[in-house]
Amino acid sequence: DLLAANAWQLMAGAVPLILIAFFVESRAIEWTPYFIGAVAYNAVLATAVAWTLWFFALQEMPAGMAGLGTLTVPVLGVLAAWLQLGEVPGPWEGLGMVLIFCGLALLSGLGAIFYRSRQP
Repeated sequence: DLLAANAWQLMAGAVPLILIAFFVESRAIEWTPYFIGAVAYNAVLATAVAWTLWFFALQEMPAGMAGLGTLTVPVLGVLAAWLQLGEVPGPWEGLGMVLIFCGLALLSGLGAIFYRSRQP
């Protein structure tokens, strides 16, 4: 079951982190609305929803094809930094993004040909 596997995985990661938090000395948490919103975003959207979508993708397509989407993470990071922080990508970043897209095009095309050839 997709949701059960996701819940168990998230719980298996959260329980040790909570236990460690009790033994690691740190300053007191300031429970501001911004902090609560950041925790809620990270817990719900960035973690639970993202992992649920990932498991759904793995159910619907081969892992190799689903994994191709993770190759876009560096590109999205560079573009987000450009839009949000004004960090203009340099020539090396541009070359890297072009190479990533070429790799995606090559792999997705070859993967689709391979996947179709194995279907009955």
